[in-house]
Amino acid sequence: MKIQNKNKCIEYSLGKFTIIFLFFVFFIFTNKIHASIYYQHSLSIYNTQDNAENLNYNTMNNFMFLGATLGSTNRFVLGWSIVLWNRTYKSPEGTDSKINTTELGPRVMYFLNQERNFGISAAYHVYAKGSRTLATTGIKENISGNSYFIALSYHLRLTSTIYGGAAFVYQTLNISEATVDETQSKVSHSYSTYYPMLEFSLRFR
Repeated sequence: MKIQNKNKCIEYSLGKFTIIFLFFVFFIFTNKIHASIYYQHSLSIYNTQDNAENLNYNTMNNFMFLGATLGSTNRFVLGWSIVLWNRTYKSPEGTDSKINTTELGPRVMYFLNQERNFGISAAYHVYAKGSRTLATTGIKENISGNSYFIALSYHLRLTSTIYGGAAFVYQTLNISEATVDETQSKVSHSYSTYYPMLEFSLRFR
Protein backbone atom coordinates (compact mmCIF):
# COMPACT_ATOMS: atom_id res chain seq x y z
CA MET A 1 0.00 0.00 0.00
CA LYS A 2 2.81 2.43 0.85
CA ILE A 3 4.57 1.65 -2.43
CA GLN A 4 1.39 2.25 -4.43
CA ASN A 5 0.70 5.55 -2.67
CA LYS A 6 4.29 6.61 -3.26
CA ASN A 7 4.03 5.78 -6.97
CA LYS A 8 0.80 7.77 -7.25
CA CYS A 9 2.42 10.78 -5.57
CA ILE A 10 5.42 10.55 -7.92
CA GLU A 11 3.16 10.36 -11.01
CA TYR A 12 1.06 13.31 -9.81
CA SER A 13 4.16 15.39 -9.09
CA LEU A 14 5.71 14.49 -12.43
CA GLY A 15 2.57 15.50 -14.33
CA LYS A 16 2.27 18.77 -12.39
CA PHE A 17 5.95 19.57 -12.88
CA THR A 18 5.70 18.82 -16.60
CA ILE A 19 2.87 21.31 -17.11
CA ILE A 20 4.56 24.08 -15.10
CA PHE A 21 7.89 23.48 -16.85
CA LEU A 22 6.30 23.63 -20.29
CA PHE A 23 4.58 26.92 -19.56
CA PHE A 24 7.95 28.48 -18.68
CA VAL A 25 9.67 26.97 -21.72
CA PHE A 26 6.98 28.11 -24.14
CA PHE A 27 6.85 31.58 -22.61
CA ILE A 28 10.58 32.05 -23.23
CA PHE A 29 10.46 30.24 -26.57
CA THR A 30 7.58 32.24 -28.05
CA ASN A 31 9.00 35.57 -26.89
CA LYS A 32 12.34 34.87 -28.57
CA ILE A 33 11.15 33.70 -31.99
CA HIS A 34 7.62 35.18 -32.05
CA ALA A 35 5.94 31.77 -32.34
CA SER A 36 2.40 31.14 -31.15
CA ILE A 37 1.19 28.88 -28.34
CA TYR A 38 -1.09 25.98 -29.27
CA TYR A 39 -3.26 23.99 -26.84
CA GLN A 40 -5.48 21.07 -27.82
CA HIS A 41 -7.79 18.81 -25.83
CA SER A 42 -9.24 15.57 -27.25
CA LEU A 43 -11.83 13.28 -25.69
CA SER A 44 -13.31 9.92 -26.60
CA ILE A 45 -15.84 7.99 -24.49
CA TYR A 46 -17.28 4.67 -25.59
CA ASN A 47 -19.66 2.28 -23.83
CA THR A 48 -21.55 -0.79 -24.98
CA GLN A 49 -23.64 -3.33 -23.08
CA ASP A 50 -26.22 -6.00 -23.76
CA ASN A 51 -28.64 -8.24 -21.85
CA ALA A 52 -28.04 -11.26 -24.06
CA GLU A 53 -24.62 -12.15 -22.63
CA ASN A 54 -24.53 -9.53 -19.84
CA LEU A 55 -21.41 -7.92 -21.27
CA ASN A 56 -20.36 -4.36 -20.41
CA TYR A 57 -17.44 -2.60 -22.06
CA ASN A 58 -16.39 1.03 -21.64
CA THR A 59 -13.30 3.05 -22.40
CA MET A 60 -12.22 6.70 -22.09
CA ASN A 61 -9.33 8.48 -23.80
CA ASN A 62 -8.32 11.95 -22.63
CA PHE A 63 -5.57 13.71 -24.63
CA MET A 64 -3.90 17.05 -23.82
CA PHE A 65 -1.36 18.75 -26.06
CA LEU A 66 0.58 21.93 -25.29
CA GLY A 67 2.90 23.15 -28.03
CA ALA A 68 4.36 26.05 -29.95
CA THR A 69 4.28 26.68 -33.70
CA LEU A 70 7.45 26.82 -35.76
CA GLY A 71 8.12 28.59 -39.04
CA SER A 72 6.58 31.63 -40.66
CA THR A 73 3.38 29.79 -41.67
CA ASN A 74 2.70 28.34 -38.19
CA ARG A 75 1.81 25.00 -39.78
CA PHE A 76 4.28 22.94 -37.74
CA VAL A 77 3.62 22.47 -34.01
CA LEU A 78 6.04 20.92 -31.52
CA GLY A 79 5.14 20.22 -27.91
CA TRP A 80 4.29 17.81 -25.09
CA SER A 81 1.55 15.19 -24.97
CA ILE A 82 -0.35 13.98 -21.90
CA VAL A 83 -2.69 10.99 -22.25
CA LEU A 84 -5.05 9.55 -19.63
CA TRP A 85 -6.51 6.24 -20.75
CA ASN A 86 -8.73 3.70 -19.02
CA ARG A 87 -10.70 0.68 -20.14
CA THR A 88 -13.04 -1.69 -18.28
CA TYR A 89 -14.54 -4.94 -19.48
CA LYS A 90 -17.12 -6.54 -17.20
CA SER A 91 -17.77 -10.18 -17.99
CA PRO A 92 -20.76 -12.25 -16.85
CA GLU A 93 -18.37 -14.59 -15.00
CA GLY A 94 -17.67 -11.80 -12.52
CA THR A 95 -13.94 -11.34 -13.22
CA ASP A 96 -13.39 -7.88 -14.70
CA SER A 97 -10.58 -6.76 -16.94
CA LYS A 98 -9.36 -3.24 -16.14
CA ILE A 99 -6.48 -1.04 -17.26
CA ASN A 100 -5.63 2.63 -16.77
CA THR A 101 -2.49 4.55 -17.67
CA THR A 102 -0.89 7.98 -17.60
CA GLU A 103 1.36 8.63 -20.61
CA LEU A 104 3.79 11.51 -21.23
CA GLY A 105 6.01 12.34 -24.18
CA PRO A 106 6.79 14.61 -27.16
CA ARG A 107 4.27 15.25 -29.93
CA VAL A 108 4.54 16.86 -33.36
CA MET A 109 1.73 18.14 -35.55
CA TYR A 110 1.66 19.41 -39.13
CA PHE A 111 -1.23 21.22 -40.80
CA LEU A 112 -1.75 20.14 -44.40
CA ASN A 113 -3.30 23.40 -45.63
CA GLN A 114 -2.69 27.11 -45.08
CA GLU A 115 -6.01 27.56 -43.26
CA ARG A 116 -4.73 25.04 -40.68
CA ASN A 117 -7.88 22.90 -40.76
CA PHE A 118 -6.47 19.52 -41.77
CA GLY A 119 -3.70 18.19 -39.55
CA ILE A 120 -1.68 15.05 -38.98
CA SER A 121 0.16 14.41 -35.73
CA ALA A 122 2.15 11.76 -33.90
CA ALA A 123 3.32 11.28 -30.32
CA TYR A 124 5.75 8.95 -28.62
CA HIS A 125 5.30 8.54 -24.87
CA VAL A 126 8.51 7.50 -23.15
CA TYR A 127 6.60 7.44 -19.85
CA ALA A 128 3.58 5.14 -19.62
CA LYS A 129 2.56 3.88 -16.19
CA GLY A 130 -0.61 2.70 -14.52
CA SER A 131 -2.35 -0.42 -13.30
CA ARG A 132 -4.32 -3.31 -14.70
CA THR A 133 -6.31 -6.34 -13.63
CA LEU A 134 -6.38 -9.27 -16.03
CA ALA A 135 -9.61 -11.25 -16.24
CA THR A 136 -7.61 -14.48 -16.37
CA THR A 137 -5.96 -13.89 -12.97
CA GLY A 138 -8.02 -11.26 -11.14
CA ILE A 139 -4.77 -9.84 -9.70
CA LYS A 140 -4.06 -6.12 -9.81
CA GLU A 141 -0.66 -5.19 -11.28
CA ASN A 142 1.30 -1.97 -11.58
CA ILE A 143 2.49 -1.63 -15.17
CA SER A 144 5.02 0.45 -17.08
CA GLY A 145 6.21 0.76 -20.67
CA ASN A 146 5.81 3.16 -23.61
CA SER A 147 3.19 4.10 -26.15
CA TYR A 148 2.58 6.02 -29.36
CA PHE A 149 -0.29 7.27 -31.48
CA ILE A 150 -0.95 8.76 -34.91
CA ALA A 151 -3.91 11.09 -35.51
CA LEU A 152 -5.59 12.69 -38.51
CA SER A 153 -7.79 15.65 -37.59
CA TYR A 154 -10.05 18.33 -39.04
CA HIS A 155 -10.87 21.57 -37.15
CA LEU A 156 -13.35 24.35 -37.91
CA ARG A 157 -12.59 27.90 -36.87
CA LEU A 158 -15.19 29.04 -34.32
CA THR A 159 -13.57 32.31 -33.20
CA SER A 160 -10.21 33.98 -33.78
CA THR A 161 -8.74 31.75 -31.07
CA ILE A 162 -11.03 28.73 -30.64
CA TYR A 163 -11.26 25.81 -33.08
CA GLY A 164 -13.40 22.66 -32.82
CA GLY A 165 -13.48 19.40 -34.73
CA ALA A 166 -12.73 15.70 -34.69
CA ALA A 167 -9.88 13.26 -35.21
CA PHE A 168 -9.28 9.64 -36.05
CA VAL A 169 -6.59 8.03 -33.88
CA TYR A 170 -4.53 4.84 -34.01
CA GLN A 171 -2.93 4.10 -30.62
CA THR A 172 -0.61 1.39 -29.27
CA LEU A 173 0.48 0.82 -25.65
CA ASN A 174 3.46 -1.46 -25.04
CA ILE A 175 3.89 -2.91 -21.55
CA SER A 176 7.37 -4.10 -20.61
CA GLU A 177 7.09 -4.51 -16.83
CA ALA A 178 4.39 -5.67 -14.42
CA THR A 179 4.67 -5.51 -10.63
CA VAL A 180 2.59 -7.35 -8.03
CA ASP A 181 3.35 -6.25 -4.46
CA GLU A 182 7.15 -5.92 -4.73
CA THR A 183 7.71 -8.63 -7.35
CA GLN A 184 8.62 -7.27 -10.79
CA SER A 185 8.21 -9.28 -13.98
CA LYS A 186 9.35 -8.57 -17.53
CA VAL A 187 6.47 -8.88 -19.99
CA SER A 188 5.84 -8.10 -23.64
CA HIS A 189 2.19 -7.09 -23.99
CA SER A 190 0.61 -4.58 -26.33
CA TYR A 191 -2.81 -2.91 -26.58
CA SER A 192 -3.72 -1.47 -29.99
CA THR A 193 -6.92 0.31 -30.96
CA TYR A 194 -8.31 2.95 -33.29
CA TYR A 195 -11.20 5.32 -32.61
CA PRO A 196 -12.64 8.80 -33.32
CA MET A 197 -12.23 11.73 -30.91
CA LEU A 198 -13.87 15.11 -30.39
CA GLU A 199 -11.36 17.97 -30.18
CA PHE A 200 -11.05 21.66 -29.47
CA SER A 201 -7.97 23.83 -29.69
CA LEU A 202 -6.85 27.25 -28.50
CA ARG A 203 -4.45 29.07 -30.81
CA PHE A 204 -2.74 32.18 -29.46
CA ARG A 205 -0.77 34.47 -31.75
